[in-house]
Amino acid sequence: MDISLDTSAFTELSSFIAAARKEGFSFKPSAIVKDRKYSMDLLQTLTEKASPALAEQALSVVRKHHVLEIEYAITG
Repeated sequence: MDISLDTSAFTELSSFIAAARKEGFSFKPSAIVKDRKYSMDLLQTLTEKASPALAEQALSVVRKHHVLEIEYAITG
């Protein structure tokens, strides 16, 4: 059984969670990786309420784990 860890994705996810906490948000990292609906809800929330930088960071993280059917425009 091959158990390898994508360290770049893990690092990016960890960085995103830390940045979100600084802005007062709290997310479940495992749900971001495993749950498409959770990830889409997260993007919607951050597009509406977070800084543009955090929203863009979330979009990058989610794109690594899910194929998005909707193109998001992050506006500041």
